[in-house]
Amino acid sequence: MAFRNLNHDDTTLFHNRLWKLMEKKNICTAKELATALYEAGLVAVKQKPNDNSDEVNKANAIGSVEKKIQAHLNADKADRLQGEYVAAYCEFFGCSADYLFRKTEIVSGNDDVRHFCEITGLSEKAVKRLIEDLPDEAKIELTQWWSEVLESNLFYGLPMEWHRMCYELGQYYAA
Repeated sequence: MAFRNLNHDDTTLFHNRLWKLMEKKNICTAKELATALYEAGLVAVKQKPNDNSDEVNKANAIGSVEKKIQAHLNADKADRLQGEYVAAYCEFFGCSADYLFRKTEIVSGNDDVRHFCEITGLSEKAVKRLIEDLPDEAKIELTQWWSEVLESNLFYGLPMEWHRMCYELGQYYAA
């Protein structure tokens, strides 16, 4: 069952955090997530030996995983989440267990990103751009430039000038 049109903004609820992670990967149902986790080898299902084909066994395994995920998608808290699923979600979505358990609002599983966000107050997106997204050549140049900005009076003036320019641009478009 897909809940794509529902509002999942209340991230104090575990199921909304899980839905947000799924939406980022364009996964709309518990079955899609179960299939992805199973095929990635992130969850295992113990099955009794039987004469069924591999396809039937796979479908049964995915169905079993889907039931557990559906329970997670209905849970307000992560208190009954099995360790295997914590590890699978963290690996698949690139998030931290701290995010799943509401210890932080920072999704990233990268400890450096989380730590930098926490100590600077910068957004996760901004920190990821500095730490992960920049090519090494640009990173050296930009970090030197940002260091100079932060060490100078531009640290205060730049945001104020940016705000003034945005305000004037808004006034221009309003007129």
